[in-house]
Amino acid sequence: MNTVRTVRDAEEPQDRLHCLGPQNLSDTELLSLALGSDAIDSRSLLDEYGGLRGIVSRETAELSRQPGIGS
Repeated sequence: MNTVRTVRDAEEPQDRLHCLGPQNLSDTELLSLALGSDAIDSRSLLDEYGGLRGIVSRETAELSRQPGIGS
């Protein structure tokens, strides 16, 4: 069986990354891929730290105390 993936088929972030490239994913999708977590966890981290810039500006020790990152 030959399957062809299309953008419409790309529901999961990893599928969207493959079909559309990283420039077309949301910060939530990119962070969830990087952390291997779900979008809800990623969204709450982004909200707490004020976005990706806020996350990357934090010390590793601070971020490692977050559930799903340091555990």
